[in-house]
Formats: sequence, C-alpha cells, structure tokens
Amino acid sequence: MYKSFRMTNELPTLIISRQPRHDGSGWDNARSWLGGKPQLGNQPWPRGGTKQTPFYFLAQIDLAAVAGEVEQHGSRITLPGGALAFFVGRGEDECAVVHVPAAELGEPTDPPADAPAILNPGGDIFPATFDESSPRVFPRWPVDITALELDLQFDPNADEETRSEALVSAQVAAVERRFTRRQYSFTAKETFQMLGDAGRELRWHSAQHYAACLRTALNALPNRIADRRRDVQLTRERVERLRPKGVLSALGLRSKSPNPELTKVEQELARREALLAETERPAAEFERFVRNVNEWVRGKDPWESMTPEAVEVFTAMFEQGKKDFPDFTRFYTPRNVVDLQTETLLALATADDRAYSTMPEEIRTLINARYLLPTDSWHQMFGKGVDIQGNAAVENEGNVMLLQLVYDDMIHWRFGDIGAYQFWISPEDLARANWANVRVTFECH
Repeated sequence: MYKSFRMTNELPTLIISRQPRHDGSGWDNARSWLGGKPQLGNQPWPRGGTKQTPFYFLAQIDLAAVAGEVEQHGSRITLPGGALAFFVGRGEDECAVVHVPAAELGEPTDPPADAPAILNPGGDIFPATFDESSPRVFPRWPVDITALELDLQFDPNADEETRSEALVSAQVAAVERRFTRRQYSFTAKETFQMLGDAGRELRWHSAQHYAACLRTALNALPNRIADRRRDVQLTRERVERLRPKGVLSALGLRSKSPNPELTKVEQELARREALLAETERPAAEFERFVRNVNEWVRGKDPWESMTPEAVEVFTAMFEQGKKDFPDFTRFYTPRNVVDLQTETLLALATADDRAYSTMPEEIRTLINARYLLPTDSWHQMFGKGVDIQGNAAVENEGNVMLLQLVYDDMIHWRFGDIGAYQFWISPEDLARANWANVRVTFECH
C-alpha cells in the first residue's frame, strides 16, 4: 500500500526562476534578483580572507515573497521583513548572508572601489588577474519565487534513502509541470536556426566583446611567458644534474655510455625552449594587434548594427587573430563570430530598456518561453538540493538548505563544471534569523 500526500508540515521547495521580460514590466523595480548590485542600505559590503577582499554578490531575495509562498503552501515560517543578500568569497567555504531591513531597501549599492572583477571576458569567473574594465557585478536578472506542489508517493515504512529519492523525483515532476526545462545553453547559432534571420545582424557589441577578450589574453601573457621561462630554467637544472661530472665534464666530453634519462630530459628542454620562443617572439606583434582592434571599436554604439564594410573589416581581424596568434587567442576568444553574437544577445537580454527594445520580438519570446531555468538543475530555496558529490548533503544533515544557486549560462554563472553553491542554516538559527551562522558549500562534477 503506497501513501500519497503533499508536504504540509515542512518547508516547501521554492523554485527561483527568471522573470519573463516585457517592455514596461517594472524590470528595475523587482524585489528579488540574481546578479547585478545588491541593495544593502546601511549594511557594509562583506569582506573576507587575509586581505579582507570584498566578496562577490550573487543574489538578493525578498523575505516577504518567501514567507508568502511558504504560507500559501500551508506551512508556516517566521521571517523578518526586508531581504537577504547572498555573497561568496574566493574560497569555496567563504560566504556572507546580509539581512537588509525593509526601510533600507531601494537604492543599489555600488561595489567597493577595491572590489575584484567578477569575470574576465573570454576567461573565468572570479579571476585572480583582470583588466580595470572587467565587470565587478554579474548581469542582473529579476526572479520569481514559486512553491512547488509535490505529490509524494512511497511506502510509509520506507527507509530514509527511499523517502529522499521520492522527494527528488517529486520535485523534478513538479518543476516539469510548472516550467519548460532545457538541456543546452543558449546560443545564437541555435536561435538563428529556429527563428531564421531574426537578430542575425552583427552589432558593434560583438566586436567590442572580441576586443575585451583580446585584452584578457594580453593581460594573461606575462604570466604565461614567466611560467614557460620557469619551465625552461627548471629543465636546464635537471639536465645539469644529470650530465657527467669530473674529467669528462672538464674536457667538454660525453660518456661513451649514453644516459637514457639525460637524453629524455634534453629533448624535453629543447621542446620547452621552442615553446618559450613561440610565445616570446610574437608577443610584441600581438600587443599591437590588440591595441589596433581596441582603437577600431572604441566609441561605437554597442547596439548599432555594423555596416557591410565594417563586418568585412571585423571578420578579417577575427580571422587574423586565429591565424597569426593561435597560441594567445585559443583559450580566450570564441571560435566563431556567431559565438560572439551569443554574447551580444545575452547582453541585450539584461540591458537597459532602450537596448532591450532593439532585440527582435521573436528572440525575446523565445527566451521568455524556454530559458527561465538553468540547464540540468535550478535555483532553489528549501527542499532537496542537487546532489553532485554527496558531501554537502551529508555534512549538512539536519540543516535547512536556505538557497541553492547553480551554473547558469544566461548570466555568466560558470560555476566550475556545472557546479552549485548551497547555503545552509540550522533550523534553530533559521527560527532566530541568525544569518551570521549560514555556511556555504560548493560542488561540481
């Protein structure tokens, strides 16, 4: 005999989904959002680490909306008014959850002057080195908070593991009833295949993004050269240790008995010296190329369509970057121009109203219909979170998952290999609104 019921005595699973965007929809007045700037009121921007570096802001959640969804579901929760702002640091266990009273909400808080870049164009998020023009906040996207109606079915005598699996299955089923799920990241290529010519024109933003990616590659070049010089030096030292000493060495002669290990290390030295030369030789020319591209795109309206002549010039530049500087551009610039258009469409989706209005209606409708959730899993409060490696759930058994934020291509949340941050709090601390005791875990595949 199987039992079927809806959870009423525990906190419901709340899904955090992107709001569909429409002209005049109050996009800037949302009370909960991902990315962008927090509204901290009189609260200081949290810092951490040995250098007290400003943390990275991820999300702000309106507590009245949370309480409303919980109570509408039939559960009860006591929360203060206002909002919670969620931050993480460079360390995987560094976080801060800041409570902002309702009276202090309203104005965005700019990141501190010494805030690190949130990402490098063409590079990783949370970079150790970055250009001054690199963004300090992620794109902002308002969100809705929705309690799931779960239909749990299992044997009442089932063990805890079976109940947990039933909860996960019920959550997935409830999400699929309420939202459109997707498996793949948003791309301009797929969009054009579905919609035809809508939005296919090349905008100056694509060229400017390419220039920003080149700057990222150029900024990484000194460290790359230094690493290869160090590799050469270390390999030379190994060669010297393996070469014969004494009379033969003094006469500049080798032993008649070859040393296989020495031969192997000498070959490795030759390879590393060649790599160093390949990096050092075109470095100055690459710097001039980056400067020329940046000067060419400077001052252009990013949302203006490029003329056919400009497209021809830019395409030639793009191909030159791949052909003449493959070692520098391979890991920092997109493989194709259409991939740059992906970045432009994503930027338009969260741009100001004037820019957003220039996005073709067909693409807006597509995003609003199919891209309100991330791939694979979703952003979530309470309930059973995504279990990637198993450690986070085990370490926090008995705690409440206050918030889960997952890999999300729409706002450049490249959290490892499809990773997830989960913020945990004990039931007692949740009841006391003791946000200082929130802890974070991070796991990825």
